[in-house]
Order: sequence, then C-alpha cells, then structure tokens
Amino acid sequence: RVGVLVVDAGTVLSLTRISANGSFAGGLLAAGYGLQLRAMAEATAGLKATSPLVLEPEELEPFPFETQAAMRSGAQQSLVALIRQAHAQSPWAIWLCGGDAPQLLPKLQEQLGVEVIHSPNLVMEAMVELIS
Repeated sequence: RVGVLVVDAGTVLSLTRISANGSFAGGLLAAGYGLQLRAMAEATAGLKATSPLVLEPEELEPFPFETQAAMRSGAQQSLVALIRQAHAQSPWAIWLCGGDAPQLLPKLQEQLGVEVIHSPNLVMEAMVELIS
C-alpha cells in the first residue's frame, strides 16, 4: 500500500501528500490557473486580462503566437509541470479535484502516463467520511 497525492486545482494549486497510514506527509502551494493569469494582467503594463480561461484547441501547441494564448498556455504548463515533478518525487496515486481539474486532467494523463482519478467532490466526500 502506498500513499496518495491529492491535487486540488482551485484558486491556489494545493498538492497534499497523504501517507499509506492516512497521515499528512507534506504539501506544496502555488498560484492556481486563474490567479496566475490575473497576476500577469494586473502586475504588468503590457498584458491584458484574458478570457476565456480554458485553452482553445489551437492554443495547445507548446509556444502559441498570440499573447493571451501564450499566457493561458504558460499558466497551464506551469501547473502540469509542478504536478509532474511532485509525482516524480512521490509516485503515488493522484486524486484530482477543484475547479481547474477538468482542464488539467487530459494533460496530466497524457504526460504522466498513469491514471489520474478525477473526483470533483473529493473535499466534501472526505468531510462526510470524517463526521460519519
């Protein structure tokens, strides 16, 4: 039996390691997808807020040509890279939740080559489990 890497992809990307015995085994926090985009738009003079937050099919190339597409792609790639690095250090099962999970799921499955369990209600399910 091994631990679990819980990836909560929301405003903040939270990576939490849970050991095989169920105890907290450390974690990482990073700016989430939307927060990265807002920070770029608000903290620089030349970058505008971007919408939509979801990547368009033509933006899936590694180096987009359009500025807003480059912002979206760069933010997404940074999150996937952090999760990939965490998984390399702790090659445990990955449980993914949070508002940005559907956007990250295909890239994670493609790049990690392992099953990523998407559990949209993971936090609520865990809370119910704790009180029952």
